[in-house]
Amino acid sequence: VEQRYKGALTEMYEPHPLNGSVSDRFVENYYTKGRFEPHILSSLPEGAEILGKYKHNVREGEPINGEISTAIIPLKEGGEWCVFGYSLWKTVKTIAERDRILNVYDRLANTAGARLLSPVQAAVNIRKDSEGKIRAISLTNCTVGKEKDVRIFVKKPFGSKAVFQGQYAQAREIQMQQENSGFVLELPTIEPWSVATVFFE
Repeated sequence: VEQRYKGALTEMYEPHPLNGSVSDRFVENYYTKGRFEPHILSSLPEGAEILGKYKHNVREGEPINGEISTAIIPLKEGGEWCVFGYSLWKTVKTIAERDRILNVYDRLANTAGARLLSPVQAAVNIRKDSEGKIRAISLTNCTVGKEKDVRIFVKKPFGSKAVFQGQYAQAREIQMQQENSGFVLELPTIEPWSVATVFFE
């Protein structure tokens, strides 16, 4: 890993399942300049999977094209890790970057119990029992507007029945649609600055 460039960059998400729907697209990162120093990845081992590349540098005299920004790195001892050279710790992120980080985390750790699928600003809190099964998921709507049709993905729910309880609404059962290794739930409207919880029975 080499720290070579300063300034705002543009990253191209490579075609890869971990990049989801934004594969082969540019993702602008306007908050890099002056806060984070982009790093270049090189000499990757065999089996490495490239997730992103730098496309250009906006400052004159420093062209950049095709340098690796993000990659999955296999380890000789087994396992793998991901190197983000492009502002992983930046506090302001796009939905695309949020989803990529969650996809990587789920692949490497395989412990993500639940996650947002919708592009909404909400805090997710998961409650598990001693066996690791999810008993409840609470979502806090962190906006001043109502959030409708929020979709979440859940692994290992405690039961096959999901009950939605809004802060200002009556409890109601909602559907659980099986998808891949878990279930997708579409939630009723969540009021502004309120908490809603899904209980599994």
